[in-house]
Amino acid sequence: DEALTDRLFPVRLLLLGEHHMEARSHAFQARMLEQLSLSGRTVTVALEMLPPAANEALEGWRTGALSEEHFLEQSAWYEHWGFPWSYYRDVFLTIRTHGLPVRGVNVDEPTRRAVREGRVAELDPGLREEIGDWREVVSPHRTWLQGLMGGSHGGMDPESEAFERLYRIQRLWDRVMGLRAARLAEAQPPGGITVLLIGSGHLAHKLGANLQAARVSALPQLTVWDDIVFRKE
Repeated sequence: DEALTDRLFPVRLLLLGEHHMEARSHAFQARMLEQLSLSGRTVTVALEMLPPAANEALEGWRTGALSEEHFLEQSAWYEHWGFPWSYYRDVFLTIRTHGLPVRGVNVDEPTRRAVREGRVAELDPGLREEIGDWREVVSPHRTWLQGLMGGSHGGMDPESEAFERLYRIQRLWDRVMGLRAARLAEAQPPGGITVLLIGSGHLAHKLGANLQAARVSALPQLTVWDDIVFRKE
């Protein structure tokens, strides 16, 4: 981890992938956040797990003002995220121990539902202005996701409406999270780094949130998960 931390010196945006249900992923994330903090860099953490509406609760957690119980309640963790807090507890304890600023960068459930159901016109105008055109189809990305979802992940028909709903959400998530993480990185002081904790499916083959971040920011970025460097930009 220390060697990787040294390699990260020029990197301003680290997209730190995870397999949501694997303890190894979360342990690696916690170690990386700790090493970056101990190296003296200014570190901001961005989260797939929560939207910006949870930022006040995240600040309360960071400063120690909220207990775990109150944080889970005030952040609406289980409304926004489908995986147990216990998987992420060590990551969040590391955030609190080192006082790392942390921000939610995903969209909320009403927005997901509107996009999933094709009611794009109902999206908040401020969100539409913020993220611009998120509906562009990147052909290799679509092909990859069709293969993934049509294979071992339940045999979804890649030509079905169910797949189209999923693909709309995937494009929205990738655009929103990549853009917001890039903006956080641009707001850092010289030498600072933003670390986005995000599912590895949003990073595969440089076609997801990492592609979207690179489109809006020229800052050096790196995509990593577990102990393997996946792709350097």
